[in-house]
Parts: sequence; structure tokens; C-alpha cells
Amino acid sequence: MLKFIINRIYIAIPTLFLISFFIFGLQKLMPGDPALMLAGEDRSPEAINYIRELYHLNEPFIVQYLYWLGDVLQGDFGTSIRSDESVMDLLLLKLPVTIELSILSMLFAILISIPMSIIAAVKKNSGWDFSSSIFALIGQSIPNFWLGFMMILLVSVHWGILPASGYVSPFESLSQNIQTMIMPAFVLGTGLAATIFRHSRGAMLEVLAADFIRTARAKGVKRKTIYLKHALRNALIPVVTMITIQFGELLGGAVLTEQVFTIPGLGKLIVDSVYNRDFPVVQGIVMFSALMFIFSNIIADSAYYLLDPKLRHREVS
Repeated sequence: MLKFIINRIYIAIPTLFLISFFIFGLQKLMPGDPALMLAGEDRSPEAINYIRELYHLNEPFIVQYLYWLGDVLQGDFGTSIRSDESVMDLLLLKLPVTIELSILSMLFAILISIPMSIIAAVKKNSGWDFSSSIFALIGQSIPNFWLGFMMILLVSVHWGILPASGYVSPFESLSQNIQTMIMPAFVLGTGLAATIFRHSRGAMLEVLAADFIRTARAKGVKRKTIYLKHALRNALIPVVTMITIQFGELLGGAVLTEQVFTIPGLGKLIVDSVYNRDFPVVQGIVMFSALMFIFSNIIADSAYYLLDPKLRHREVS
């Protein structure tokens, strides 16, 4: 197991270096002089030259990249141009909000999609199967921002049940926190539920057609045991890996959903930073998102390795 994880890390390291190079390079292609922006409106030639020397802006591109990469490897993503705060401090401040939204969205998606997919696979070509597939298709097709606006219009404006936007920390008020997070989690979880449903239904159908399932039926094993113990356990192997990867993407920041509901997470932070041309913050969030995505892939591969005995036996042999 340890050897398997180390091999995945070795593969991930050059990928991260390549991503970091593109992140830094794309920022350099954006219009505008960072020194002029940092100097402010009442800038002087002395201040501009000082900023250029401080941030190595007079050096060649590759030298600037190496300076930046050296700081990143030490956990220093730079300083925000707009707020003069450490980018790492901003990430750590916004990350818990995005983690909470991601967990709630994933829980909603799993609780809805897995039972629906089991019933749809067991009752193949039935009315339930057809209607579930239609709902899954609709869930994948509806944009998150449109569904978010419709939820606000219906639930908040017309019914007045939940607040339209904002965020309250669970440490301040747990009930208000839940009220502010229900709609964003529902909107974000709808598309995830549709994706998980389609994958888990296909995996269940494939397992239900396997020889060991037919053998279990011939031996008179109860249907509940066949579906939940034998079929579901094998069908969840690819689904678990897919869920892990999806969760890594959520941690990168649910940009549109957080923007619509004014949730102060990583997604809203990167939108505000792009709007304010706060390049260090944008670089830090994109780099962090890439790191989370690669880390989730490693976790997914490890989960697949643990759940699938054939993969372990193949490595041993």
C-alpha cells in the first residue's frame, strides 16, 4: 500500500511543477504593470523602482518564476495587492467555509443518488428507472447559477423561508448557519447527485449481470442480501473513486454557487480577486485548487486499491 501511494506521489510531483509554471506564466501574460498597481495612484519613480527590485520584476521571466516557486515551496504564496494580507492567511480563512459547503453538498448528493441508483438498477426499464434517468439528465443540464437564482426567487422572495444570501459561522449560530447553507448545498449537490446516479446505476447494472450474482440467486440467497451486500459492495468501487475526485474539485472552490449566494469561500474569493486584479491571490487559489485536485486523485487511487482486491493481487504478482 505504501509503495502504491509513493508511486502516485512521484507521478504527481512533475505535474505540480508543470501546473505552477503555467499558472505563473499566464499571470505574466495579463495586461497591466504590477509595479504600477502596487505603487498606487500617488506613485513616484522611486517607489516603482523599489517595488520592481523587491518583487524581482526586473529579472528575466525564468528567474522570477524560480523566486516565486521557492517561496511557494516554503508555504509563502505572496501578499494580496488589495488588502496587504498574506495569501496563505486568506486561504486558511476562506477554506473552512468551502469545506463546509463541499461536505454538505456531497452528503446531499450521496443520500439522494445512491438509493435512487440502486432502485433504478434493480427495476431496470421500469417507470422508476425512466423517471430517475430523466431527473438525472435534468440535474446535469441545469446550470448552477440559474438554479440558484430560481431557488432564491422561490424560497426566499416568494415563500420567505430561508435567507437569500449571506453566511453565518456555525460557532456563532448553528441554526442560522444551517439556514444559510441549505440552498447553496442543494444547488451544488444537484449536479453532483445526477453524476453519481448515472455512474452508480451503470455500475450496479454491470454487477447485477455478473455470474456470481446469478449463482447467488440460484442458491436462494435473499434479494436484499444480493443487492446490498454483494452487488452494491462491488458497484461502489468505481463510484467511491469518482466521489473522491469530485470532492477534490469542490474544495477548489464552487465559484458560481458561492458568488450567487454570497458565500465567503474560495470560489467567491477568486472571483473578487480577478475583478480587483489581485494576481497573487489568484495564483495562490489556482495553485491550491490544483494541489487539492491532485491530492484527491491520490486518495481516489488509494481507495480503489483498498476496495479492489484484484489490483492488490496484480501488484503482488
